[in-house]
Amino acid sequence: MKTLITAALTGTCLAVSAQAALPPYDDSAWMIQTILDSQEVRQAVGVAFVEGLELVKDAPGSGLNWKLHTRDCTVTVTLTALPPKDRNGVPMPGRTDYKVSAVSPCASE
Repeated sequence: MKTLITAALTGTCLAVSAQAALPPYDDSAWMIQTILDSQEVRQAVGVAFVEGLELVKDAPGSGLNWKLHTRDCTVTVTLTALPPKDRNGVPMPGRTDYKVSAVSPCASE
């Protein structure tokens, strides 16, 4: 009986942990929404039509770099991950939020 209860509790804990992070599609959509909502990005791009977004693979620890392309120029946006808050030193489940930490001037490529 103890084995059955232990197995049930372990399975429940693993299920909760698995629900803590967003799937990759949803996480990248959340990053893109953060970029598009940023006033800094709006100021850099002006009224130009956004033609594409590209995740740039850089060196580890350099942040999450995205390139936002318009017809006339490209802006590089760096995001910083904000993991879910800890409660008394225990990581809490939930999605990772992001903040725009740097925006390059709009430059022709």
